[in-house]
Amino acid sequence: LLITPVTGFTASGCVGGPFATNSESFLLVNAGTGLLKWSLAPSASWLNALPGGGTLAAGGSTNVTVSLSSSAYSPLPSGSYAATVWFTNLNSGVVQSRQFILKVGLIILSEPQSITVFPGSPAWFSVSVSGTPPLSFQWQKNGTNLTDGTNISGSATATVVLNPTTANDAGNYSLIISNACGNVVTSSPPATLTFSTNVTPLTNLLGNPGFEDPDIGTFTNFDNSPTPYWNDDVNAAGINPVYNTNYYQNTGVEDVGAHSGTYRAFEMVYDGGAYQISTNPVPLHAGDQVILTWWAAGTTFSDAQGTNLTDPMQIVGIITATHDNEIANDPFTDTTPVLVTSNGIPSGWTRYALIYTATAADAGKYPGVFFNTGEVGGTNTTNCFAAYDDFYLSVFRAPPVIKKITRNADGSVTLDLLTMPNTSIRATTNLAQQMGSWQPLYTNVGGTYGAWQFTDTNASRYSIRFYRALTP
Repeated sequence: LLITPVTGFTASGCVGGPFATNSESFLLVNAGTGLLKWSLAPSASWLNALPGGGTLAAGGSTNVTVSLSSSAYSPLPSGSYAATVWFTNLNSGVVQSRQFILKVGLIILSEPQSITVFPGSPAWFSVSVSGTPPLSFQWQKNGTNLTDGTNISGSATATVVLNPTTANDAGNYSLIISNACGNVVTSSPPATLTFSTNVTPLTNLLGNPGFEDPDIGTFTNFDNSPTPYWNDDVNAAGINPVYNTNYYQNTGVEDVGAHSGTYRAFEMVYDGGAYQISTNPVPLHAGDQVILTWWAAGTTFSDAQGTNLTDPMQIVGIITATHDNEIANDPFTDTTPVLVTSNGIPSGWTRYALIYTATAADAGKYPGVFFNTGEVGGTNTTNCFAAYDDFYLSVFRAPPVIKKITRNADGSVTLDLLTMPNTSIRATTNLAQQMGSWQPLYTNVGGTYGAWQFTDTNASRYSIRFYRALTP
């Protein structure tokens, strides 16, 4: 019995419907030489599968339709539901399956996590959510709505960033999310921001991030200077045709805002950009979170033909690269860019934030930032101005956390952890002994940041057992 396609549908929609996808057709073919009897059965009441069985002649075929039943509209409460349809060859007893997913209403897939930072270091909270768009977000601290301001950005997005933090920022943070269906959910429990001088402070990995003197108008080769400056992008051939000469018109205007000093209003003369790679000697690990914040503002310049710009557009991204001759490599082809494009930058200064989780492909590389600008709806980037100031780039490497310890019926112990690559698990039976009493049990070599589970099968030998998780 041959069945196509090989996957079932994923349906999503409001509580009570409608749902974006509600049915799928499967072709059943008898590839044998004799009569074939078959049957099928869904595992959930919210699925219909018709017809429920039949007989196929040799080489014969038929169609089966799997669709949402009335139970899906009854309505089901918000949540993510999984079901299986089992196709059985009654001649041979062989069973095949297809998986189906139903996402109803608004679902928080991952809650914001509590964080402890060094005073003044940036902090951020983020959620992953599934729901019928458009989605609306509102972060709260201790039950009071947050708004973007001097050190807050993203208060109405899935990620809120506080940079720099102050003592007044300590507290409980939660997020209220609503969608087009009128569903409303609140993250729970609240994530807590606390401060400690025992954690490593996060520092800005960029050189002269605010374009202050003496770097105004100076772009230098990364490898020829002990201080990382902003490098020009290169042309499509991978060559910088105007080495150490910038592509931009610089205003050098004094700014009296929260990001005081000078800033840059850049005119894109070529289809390029500027970038900088951190000289921090510690390379990225998979699972590291790279945080980038910056200020941007639109301008009111006219293009060369004297017509007003539709609106200036900013293009900013986190990139990762090696330290091998960046000046001769285009960041778009030599790195992993994670770009934010914003059409119609407000004329006033606005703070932006971007967070990127490093992948296995980024391991061993170094983080950086790339920026560009352009004209919304236009094809010519010449004479398009956008102002940037106070880029802040840092890396957060979360320590491993043992979230839950369970003693199983057979005496073994299961640990549920949030870990990073090469986290090692150690155990002891006596906390009063020296460090040498901690025996290594396992290291998740090659793992990634996130949920991990480890079972200590030898724990049944001990009446008491202590565990710790260590990073490399």
